[in-house]
Amino acid sequence: MVKEKAKQERHVSEEKKRMLKGLVRLILENSTIMIGSLKNVPSSQFQKIKSRLSGRASIKVVKKRVMMLAMEETSRQKNVKELEEFLEEGSAILFSQIDPFELASILADNRVAVKAKPGQIANDDIVVEAGPTDMPAGPMISELSGVGIKVAIEDGKIVIRQDSVVTKRNEKISEAAANIFTKLDILPFVIGVEPIAAYDSRANRVYKGIRIDKEATLDNLKTASANAMALAFSIAYACRETIAMLLAKASMQASSISRLIKSPEVSAPAQQDSSKIEAQNKI
Repeated sequence: MVKEKAKQERHVSEEKKRMLKGLVRLILENSTIMIGSLKNVPSSQFQKIKSRLSGRASIKVVKKRVMMLAMEETSRQKNVKELEEFLEEGSAILFSQIDPFELASILADNRVAVKAKPGQIANDDIVVEAGPTDMPAGPMISELSGVGIKVAIEDGKIVIRQDSVVTKRNEKISEAAANIFTKLDILPFVIGVEPIAAYDSRANRVYKGIRIDKEATLDNLKTASANAMALAFSIAYACRETIAMLLAKASMQASSISRLIKSPEVSAPAQQDSSKIEAQNKI
């Protein structure tokens, strides 16, 4: 049994040993260990991302078994073991001193929009918006009409008459639709290293589901802010943001009351009541 074990160890190349040693060092020297997906990311884009992260994070693409061995070799074995369930072949492993959520934000900034390919599944409705195009009248009219886009001709150029959902969410993109998106310069997909899970040694915990969508978050904040303003105004809650509107509303209401008091319809009954009071006093 001992001989068999020694034989197996001799088969491990020096290169693999150096790789394993390097991974162990990265795990011990960095506070954040993140697993990211490289799905649909071309090699050229991956190299750009690696270059942009230089000095802030190291990215390695290693076999699942090798990474698991590296985690077992470290003193953090119990803490990082939870990451094993998220490891897949071809995953990117990021090592950094940056907080996991800040690192996820940096990765979000390095996503790029790409063309649609036939057969891809749409993440959301893909809409061709109404408006003029640079395409001259010709064969493109039938191509656009073929995917349900209503068009017209103005000054010899094709104009899209109304917004059209060409491919619905979770539908496959047809070859005709993909060609239209390319010709209209519509880039419906965004690719990049997508965070799956990360271990933070400072908090000593594993985070999952940390993908950051800055545009969606900003839209949610704007909606929440507008709703809060509407509620504060409706209940006359005075604060720096609402005081100007509340004063304007009060001024308008005061002017309305003033006009109402001065109107003949209001003044006449008031005068009659005054005359009655005087007559009663005389009696």
